[in-house]
Amino acid sequence: MKNIEKGITLIALVITIIILLILAGITLAMLTGENGILNKASQSKIQTIISEEKEQIILAHNNIKSEKLVNQENLSIKANELQKELDKLNANAIVSNLENETTLIIVFTETKNKYFLYDTSKIEGPYKDEELEEDYAKLEQLEKKVATLENKTTMKSKTETVSNIKIEKAIWKPIISITIEESGYADIYGNYNMVNNNIEAYKGIRIIQNNTEIAGNGKGGKGTEIQASISCTRKVEKGDIIYLEASQWISVEASITSAILQINYFSTNEVEPEPNLDKKPKIERIENLENKVLKLENKTNVKNLVKYEKDKSIPTETLTKVSTITIPEDCYADIYAYYDIINNDSSEYTGIWVYKNGEILVNKGKGGRGGLAFDSVSLTKELKKGDIIDLYVSQYTGGTKNLNSSHLEIYYMPLTELEIEEKSDSKTLNERINELYAKVTTLENKTTMKTLSEHVEGIVVQHGTSVKLAEITIPEDCYADIYAYYAISNNDSKEYKGIWLYKNGDFLCGNGKGGSGGKTANDENCIKELKKGDVITLCCDQYTSANQTIENAKIVINYFPK
Repeated sequence: MKNIEKGITLIALVITIIILLILAGITLAMLTGENGILNKASQSKIQTIISEEKEQIILAHNNIKSEKLVNQENLSIKANELQKELDKLNANAIVSNLENETTLIIVFTETKNKYFLYDTSKIEGPYKDEELEEDYAKLEQLEKKVATLENKTTMKSKTETVSNIKIEKAIWKPIISITIEESGYADIYGNYNMVNNNIEAYKGIRIIQNNTEIAGNGKGGKGTEIQASISCTRKVEKGDIIYLEASQWISVEASITSAILQINYFSTNEVEPEPNLDKKPKIERIENLENKVLKLENKTNVKNLVKYEKDKSIPTETLTKVSTITIPEDCYADIYAYYDIINNDSSEYTGIWVYKNGEILVNKGKGGRGGLAFDSVSLTKELKKGDIIDLYVSQYTGGTKNLNSSHLEIYYMPLTELEIEEKSDSKTLNERINELYAKVTTLENKTTMKTLSEHVEGIVVQHGTSVKLAEITIPEDCYADIYAYYAISNNDSKEYKGIWLYKNGDFLCGNGKGGSGGKTANDENCIKELKKGDVITLCCDQYTSANQTIENAKIVINYFPK
């Protein structure tokens, strides 16, 4: 029995010790932890000291202002005036001027706390010297990043036009060139009007970057005058030369009545911020950055306008308006227009036209066979609030024809100036700097163009069938510029050929009509909002003969992440 009693006593002792250790740990944590009593007491003491120091600055400041008001003196406060008033309050502090002379620095000698008093009467601080150095380094980095982003989202433009250019038969002739002045992302648009004398023979248009063809299309088609149009988005480097070229097989010599090559581009060059920012108060620099970042966020918030139409009557030999969009705000806009019209397998001319405020922006048209004639155009423009964009269709196939469907679609970057809200003082300046860093990093990602591409050759396309040529899966949510192209053997057949882009099996955009030529080149360019996992498929069809071979085909998707 004695041994049992001793065993029970030892167990109780062990349990008691464990409980005491747990209680001691809890007590220690309550005293010394991050939210412990001692830490809270220490923080409370620090905050009390800060409040007292700020009160002394405010009181001294107000005393000086009051006296100056009574004496009708200039209200700006000098360092020696504030120093004298703080001495009267027994504040152990030293006052000096910042470089810009309107901001006063107050350092309390015991705590080493540093405050800034601005001429707006706002107090900033306290800071330690090492904190200030780190924050100023971050500010300098942010200011350079934001200056670069502002440059990166400001569209610049170069345009060259020519008229009355003679094009010899069976050659590709450069008719306009532009040399790139800054590296960046370029929306390239080319167009020409050619006297055709209603001949069905082949006509072509293409864009060359240095020595490489980056976009092109061409086929035969009737029309007294025909319009060829082409557009694409590409990364360009300073010094690159962009050429617009034309070709024709209609006569010994044909005339281009007018042509345009326009490059709207966004520079990717790094930019230095405005000078002397370091002489501005820290809070002013932060507020300046916050305002700029807010504008950039608005600018990169792409918006969409679209008008669909169907079952409209299109009289012959007239220009018929089918859609109108009024621009709601100043913007950079990507405009895409499409139509398909009942063609009854006619070889006669059909055309698509986009106008801004009654003046032609872009047009494209020529004859070509097919039960339906499909056509599309795209280009990038800076637009103003209130601009009116009209889509017109014309046809010379005989009698009134039915517009099966059309759409006019505009993706745009707003340029509207936002009203800046007053910033709350609830966040510390360091928190505001870190928040700016996060937003700027997001903006840098959103304004960095990424590229996906697929290229194929030698695919056989059977008569009367639609064949998949290439496919790309989208890796992230984005706004995408999609360019597709193929060249197909044609054996100089006038029959229909088409190019089609699908998203997840649904029609996205395309064009098609007949036209002669030993080889037919077709391309399509459109802007779309895409989601991660979307599958973009390039297809083509042809009605020229039993079998034709795709010489080469490609999809190029240049996109900006959301």
